Amino acid sequence: MLEQGLSFYIIIFLLCVLLLIASFAIPIWGYISKRRKGLALGCLVQPFASALLIAAIVVGCYFYQRREFKMLRKAAMVSVSTIENEDTLIWHLKPDEECFFERHEKGSDVEALLFDNVNFFDVVALDSTVVEVDDVIKVSFDIAGRKVKATRYDQPMAVVGTDWEKVESFFQERR
Repeated sequence: MLEQGLSFYIIIFLLCVLLLIASFAIPIWGYISKRRKGLALGCLVQPFASALLIAAIVVGCYFYQRREFKMLRKAAMVSVSTIENEDTLIWHLKPDEECFFERHEKGSDVEALLFDNVNFFDVVALDSTVVEVDDVIKVSFDIAGRKVKATRYDQPMAVVGTDWEKVESFFQERR
């Protein structure tokens, strides 16, 4: 599950602080090995090693977050979108009865997301071919005709993509 909110950034910060504290072992090890010359060399190497490892942690967390977003998008059985105040709103309805919502501000990159622009909602099956998200979005499926109709506050929405295998298995589990 995707960590959401401030806790992700706090974890990154704590990892960086822990790494910074652990980096004090470099000058200590230098002192034990070569006395003053080792201490001096350790004190010179410590900031560069710390900066390099902290950058690796931050970049690694960024790519981890991007991978999680991609996996959440890929897990969707249907994705619907609409435009509100020049922002693109996309709901990814997943077969595990969870909806991954993302907001893209005008001119922003689809791949770059902040946790502030992401929410999770429940997907509720109303009957054998209709699901609902947060009492706002209704998505009806015509499985035989392979058509999807989505509405938000009774206004039509664009269907971005549909994985019919996931849709069929979702509704077969309900029967």
